[in-house]
Amino acid sequence: MEDVIVIGGGPAGMLAAIGAAENGGRVLLLEKMEALGRKLLITGKGRCNVTTDFDQAQLVEHINHNPRFVYSALARFGTAAVRDFFESRGCPLKVERGGRIFPVSDRSQSILDVLQDALQAAGVQVKTGARVLAINELPNEAWQVTTESQSYRGKALVLATGGASYPTTGSTGDGYKFARALSIPVVPPRPALVPLTCAPGWVQAAQGLSLRNVRLTFYDGDKVLYSDFGELMCTHFGLSGPLVLTASGKLVDYWQDHKGAISGTIDLKPALGEKQLDDRLLRMIQENGHKKLANGIKRLLPQKLILPFLAETGLDAEKRLLDLTREERLHMVHLLQDMPVTVTGPRPLREAIVTAGGIAVSQVAPKTMAVRSHKGLYVCGELLDIDADTGGFNLQMAFSTGYVAGTAAMAYAAFSESEAEACK
Repeated sequence: MEDVIVIGGGPAGMLAAIGAAENGGRVLLLEKMEALGRKLLITGKGRCNVTTDFDQAQLVEHINHNPRFVYSALARFGTAAVRDFFESRGCPLKVERGGRIFPVSDRSQSILDVLQDALQAAGVQVKTGARVLAINELPNEAWQVTTESQSYRGKALVLATGGASYPTTGSTGDGYKFARALSIPVVPPRPALVPLTCAPGWVQAAQGLSLRNVRLTFYDGDKVLYSDFGELMCTHFGLSGPLVLTASGKLVDYWQDHKGAISGTIDLKPALGEKQLDDRLLRMIQENGHKKLANGIKRLLPQKLILPFLAETGLDAEKRLLDLTREERLHMVHLLQDMPVTVTGPRPLREAIVTAGGIAVSQVAPKTMAVRSHKGLYVCGELLDIDADTGGFNLQMAFSTGYVAGTAAMAYAAFSESEAEACK
């Protein structure tokens, strides 16, 4: 009989196991993949944006679903605790633009090494290649976990199986199946932080182009659904990049309700007003009036965007700058500030960085991550119905909820044991 069994060897599961074992428990960590932290290794493009430099109030503003639920977990194991956890174990961190925190090594492996060393130091028994088939609540308030090869019993059980994005890393939605078998409500999983598919047009024609310092805005009629500055990329299917991923997290609920296309615009020159842009075009006409449009506006747009932009204006790329009418020039100015895009929907859940939805937080005690309806059962990480923007926020929540779940599970197991001793 283990004190605590943790299912899932991602960031939340590893912190849960470490937190439980460091409080004196016999802890078993089961991971169905052949190695721990497969998804962790690809975060931050392989660099691992491990947390954020934002304070708690700023951090919570970037949580898209159920931000109030994580207050207690962040108070117990917040950004300072995460930074100390890694730096005190020999992994120095650095702060980059936007408060993003990375290991100085710029390698996700550095973060995983610390976690694995901490698991070993705490005495956690780790079994990889251990796919869990079923969990069962036993009459004596214990849990049985059945894998493909054998069964285990524990006084407390922590589910840290992740979501359903990037299934090749092991996140295949197993936790939803376990929850439903126990009649625990699950909010339908859907993609968050995911690229967006666009209707055919100039975006696909400019595929491979990265645009920095642009403003992306999406509308529902006259209502602004999302608007912000940042970087995005044009792809063969539509739009990707940090700005688009953040936008997708804000739009996930809209698609849940409406299922339709969303109209948007990209302001290619958000730092300039309409008159400033028009003055710049007029100067180009004065200086290079005999040049064709395709060559004459090179200082205005990236090379890869010139022809798609001109196609959108309806102007002939062979036309000379000095032959532009006032109306044509003003139309160019308008499109520079409002290049239209039509997003038909998010890419599939398997391509999402994070899964929205999951176990309903109304069923979970925020101070302990305990499932209210089942004694000795705890959940944490992406399996919960919480998700956030890019920038280290999702990993921070995984670490926070994982640590709280593990320590609470161990406290429950220890109490159960002491209670049993008192009854002898």
